[in-house]
Amino acid sequence: MILYVHLLPSVLDSRIGDNLKVLVTKMTNSKVGAVAPEFSIVDIKGDKISLSSFKNKKVVLVEFWASWCEPCRASFPQLKEIRNKYTEEELEIIAITRDVDQNAWKDAILKDNIENWIHCSVFDEYQKDESGMLKLNEIENEYYIPFIPLTILIDQQGIVAGFYAGKTSENYENLVNSLSKLMPKL
Repeated sequence: MILYVHLLPSVLDSRIGDNLKVLVTKMTNSKVGAVAPEFSIVDIKGDKISLSSFKNKKVVLVEFWASWCEPCRASFPQLKEIRNKYTEEELEIIAITRDVDQNAWKDAILKDNIENWIHCSVFDEYQKDESGMLKLNEIENEYYIPFIPLTILIDQQGIVAGFYAGKTSENYENLVNSLSKLMPKL
């Protein structure tokens, strides 16, 4: 944000300046140590899920993925290992897809045997805006999600404890280490 405020007024007052401000805000919201922005999203069962409902109760792992993303799906065995090490009272996994095709999304959940996670879509209940485009849920507007797979770890107090972009062994090790600090059981 420091660099942003030093841009020329002509840039700040332009469409590019507006886009930069949005990007900087998303990046700031998603950085480790920031208060995780609140979001509400409808899950695959039609139930409304709010991040605040887990505050002071559970650690939350938010996983952004899609059925067509091979690295996303390749990371599921590691996430299942993590899921199996913690009870549902300690850790919640919220898997948020970027799929537009609901059938492909549901088929991938079954095929990859990840039914015990909370599953949601970034598309707000598949509603369309006035131009006919699918509307994105507020989570896409609040968090920095440059690509998938992307994992955001949120501690029990609602603070971003980890941000892991891409499927790498280093990201997995860092995620495991962060979890072990939050919940020494791992």
